Amino acid sequence: MLDNLRSGKWLLVTTENGASVLEFFVDETGNNAANVLVVGGKIGGSLRELMALQEAVCDALRSMNFAYIVGQPRKEWHRFLSKFGFEQHGKDFIKRLT
Repeated sequence: MLDNLRSGKWLLVTTENGASVLEFFVDETGNNAANVLVVGGKIGGSLRELMALQEAVCDALRSMNFAYIVGQPRKEWHRFLSKFGFEQHGKDFIKRLT
């Protein structure tokens, strides 16, 4: 994990009460994308903090020509993520950046 963070393949995003790890990859069509590997933190606050921060992360990824963010959240997060522009495609939730 540390090697991937040091190399820039993964990005650690933190808030006061939570953290998330993003993995950068190029998909089969050549698009730059970010996969949400893990989200965690204090119950009752970390997810809202991370979702507020994700707008800044999305802006940064857009400026680096990333096409989307993808993740496979737990079922109880589906409706919450939909409010932030994520669309369900099978098990994946995708937020388009372009």
